[in-house]
Amino acid sequence: VYGQYSRNLSLTNLDWFQVFRNQLLYVKDQKYLSIDTRTLVTKPLSVPRELKPGTQIQMQQDRMYILDGDAIEVYQFE
Repeated sequence: VYGQYSRNLSLTNLDWFQVFRNQLLYVKDQKYLSIDTRTLVTKPLSVPRELKPGTQIQMQQDRMYILDGDAIEVYQFE
């Protein structure tokens, strides 16, 4: 219910983003990236296979969902 302002991240022209655990996941210029919201370290997002332009991903609990065309792939991770 209550929150406190922590910091401002200046990210522009993103194609997609998602907050997952302590990570801000996003796509910029067809690159999948991750920012650790505690340390602000940016690194490439590790995905199980190469993704084509327009591919969408979603992270929830211990799974990664990849929508590629008309098929959805589900990957489980720890």
